[in-house]
Amino acid sequence: VAGNFHLVAFGTATLGAHTNGNVLAAKVLASSNFGTNNIPDEVSYIQNYAQVNGTSASNTSHTLVIGSVNTVGLTDNGNAFTINGTKLDKPFNLRKDANTSTLPYIDLNDVESEVAGISSLVAGYTTNVTKDFSDMNNRTLTMPASAGLGVYNTTAAEMNGDTTHEIRLKGFVSSNNNSMIINVDCSGASVVNMPPLIVYIDGVAIPTPETTNFTSCRVLVNFINCSGDTINMNLARASVIALGASVDLKQNLNGTVVAENIKVSAESHRDDYVGKLTDNVTVQKVWKNAVGTTMTTIPSDYTAVVQL
Repeated sequence: VAGNFHLVAFGTATLGAHTNGNVLAAKVLASSNFGTNNIPDEVSYIQNYAQVNGTSASNTSHTLVIGSVNTVGLTDNGNAFTINGTKLDKPFNLRKDANTSTLPYIDLNDVESEVAGISSLVAGYTTNVTKDFSDMNNRTLTMPASAGLGVYNTTAAEMNGDTTHEIRLKGFVSSNNNSMIINVDCSGASVVNMPPLIVYIDGVAIPTPETTNFTSCRVLVNFINCSGDTINMNLARASVIALGASVDLKQNLNGTVVAENIKVSAESHRDDYVGKLTDNVTVQKVWKNAVGTTMTTIPSDYTAVVQL
């Protein structure tokens, strides 16, 4: 679910700069607009829209779903919605939970559990990329030539050691969706300042513009043991998982950010993660009857249901 949004905040999302993406959050303070330009259909879900921005989507056809705590009204002779007293110029489609506590449009607890499972899974991977930080002006992490998934395990201390010079992420090719996971162990740190992360595909550095061509976001930065920490992200084309932490987007970021709190201090862009999470897929075959109960004795005329 989280991968369908630009920002996912289980606490508060504070939008202080142009946010070219959709939002899933328990609470939003929006002094800036949000919504992905040039996408005809998109949804955002905000349970407590504490500071409303009149431009809460980039297209009138988008949909905004809000929690039951919010107050909806009409203005301009019934031609426009208001949320908590603020006129909504975009989108034209507005939905409201009847009761967020009992039946939310999206259950944020379920989403957080799902992301926690992904974070735990990839945190257990072994490093297989080649690291060369010998030249501070050309620090590189390079994918193995034969691998679809590269992994680099590091610490907050190493990232904090040099936040000025970029890290160049290399070995990506356009002919497949090979991808890289960077696990950052934040144990012992309260603040993490990430260096810029520059992705090279076919040997060419990929910029961070607004996009609807979600093909180049193949880096996942997974912060672990980071609950209560502040993580400052600089220029990056990468998705971020930082459960329990507060993430501040200090420079342009293309990707998805999942955290407790998110602050947009510089322009950010939706760019859905299209990389791999594993090189292997585990398949389990189960047999169920008409009411969904798993059976131990299988009739001869039953057909398998395959679950990934």
